[in-house]
Amino acid sequence: MVDGEYQFDPSKLGEYHAENLRLATAFMERFAPHTTPAICVIDNTNTQHWEYEKYVEAAKKNGFMVQIISVDWRREDIPLYAERNSHGVPEEAIRRMADRWED
Repeated sequence: MVDGEYQFDPSKLGEYHAENLRLATAFMERFAPHTTPAICVIDNTNTQHWEYEKYVEAAKKNGFMVQIISVDWRREDIPLYAERNSHGVPEEAIRRMADRWED
């Protein structure tokens, strides 16, 4: 955060994803359902199944039920998604993600 404004650095994307997985796993280990009822929501852009497999593994290892929720999207709305996203992801990058999409 710079001057109170969120600054996304795409060169650190791998680092961001690794940290997100680390924090999610730590939460699941701390609040495993057998000790305290808890819900862990992973809000991340996963266009292919392998991108969230480690979250699923961590959840199952810690006794969490897993539910994958996919947000409906339309290819013709990609310009709107580019305009609205908070990370400044350009339209072309969103199109590449859409091309890789797995149901």
